Amino acid sequence: MDDHKPRLVDSLDEVKSNARAFRPFFEQGQSASPYVYGNFRKFTHWYYFPDMDVFAPTQFIGYKETTLSDYDGSGDGRRTQERLKAKQWFTAVERNSAQHGELFAKLDQRAPKGQHVRANAYFYVLNG
Repeated sequence: MDDHKPRLVDSLDEVKSNARAFRPFFEQGQSASPYVYGNFRKFTHWYYFPDMDVFAPTQFIGYKETTLSDYDGSGDGRRTQERLKAKQWFTAVERNSAQHGELFAKLDQRAPKGQHVRANAYFYVLNG
């Protein structure tokens, strides 16, 4: 992101574009983004896009035009979480549900070598 304050997304298309931009991280790991790799375990709120079969963290998808090369954690995850919740594009997954367990296992399996999903992760699934 540039030196300006990150701007929150306004449309689902922007969110999906960011999710597509995050996908290479699972294939390339640290080489795709040393920042994301070093902070992977810090991500708590994960969004799943069944149509693309991709996961992405809230702060990555919640700001406009985010890419792996410019993502540096700028901004506030609470703001992105509030925006995504207000737009009602996603459904929260119950923590003790079978679906939560499935998503946790799927994401943890995709995590780059040496990385794991936080035990207290939350998941949200794109509606539709």
